[in-house]
Amino acid sequence: MSRFVNPRPQFFDADGEPLVLGKLFVFEPGTVTPKDTFTDVNETTSNSNPVLLDGSGRAPNIFYGGSARLVLTAEDDTQIWDVDPVGADALVGPFSTWIPQFTYSVGDIVVASDGLIYRSIVNGNQNNDPPTSPQAWENIEFIQIWNPNVIYPLGATVRASDFLFYRSLINNNQGNDPVTSPNEWGDVVDITAFWSAARFVSDTDSPVTAVNTDRINVDVSVGACEVILPLAPADGYRVRIADILRNSVTNNITVNRNGNTIDSNAENFIIDLNGLSLDFEFDAAANTWRLS
Repeated sequence: MSRFVNPRPQFFDADGEPLVLGKLFVFEPGTVTPKDTFTDVNETTSNSNPVLLDGSGRAPNIFYGGSARLVLTAEDDTQIWDVDPVGADALVGPFSTWIPQFTYSVGDIVVASDGLIYRSIVNGNQNNDPPTSPQAWENIEFIQIWNPNVIYPLGATVRASDFLFYRSLINNNQGNDPVTSPNEWGDVVDITAFWSAARFVSDTDSPVTAVNTDRINVDVSVGACEVILPLAPADGYRVRIADILRNSVTNNITVNRNGNTIDSNAENFIIDLNGLSLDFEFDAAANTWRLS
């Protein structure tokens, strides 16, 4: 629902008289840098800056992107008021443009002048320009899930169906599954020191016996599957089990504890949420598999 805002405001001087031929200066927030404004929503026709009021103190159409600092003066440049910021971005919310005057709290997210996204890591965060204030802001990015319809540039990072991260080795990278396209995608991190090559199994392979450093990608689109953890694990043994086609709500994956406990529970673990990828690491001191 839209809120009504007076489209043709009339301005007055300190005596309550119409501000005949007054001036409205428009700047970037927190600066004296002039900001472009327009007479139409498509931003095809520019206003003058300052915007000149008419003989009754009324302003013409004024459109601009983001927020602005507005300074109203009389015809002789006597200042009436100075308001900063004004505009949609003055209503601060996630992914709004960073405003120097606003006080941010831990976790607030903004778009900075370099076009990147930052999250506040302190409270009382005011007038700290995110690109140059690492003590107050951290640069954040979002995880992209590989999509065959997207054209990825060189260096783009995605998460693939095996739940690992890959970096594009070429430009115009489209339709190449990272898991099966080593010429187009490379591992972001060399995982060979931690994990074996991924194994792809399904209900027809059940039960599947895991070994140390196994990465077992399970397809339960047709039926349930059981994965048996190693029988006599040493400290630090690890197994990763993933529901790669997101069907474990319908067809569960049973993780057989094989005589040991899982997080100190003497029960098998059931994966019954679509898309889960879980690591099981053996803690010899506690004599149990730890789940993460």
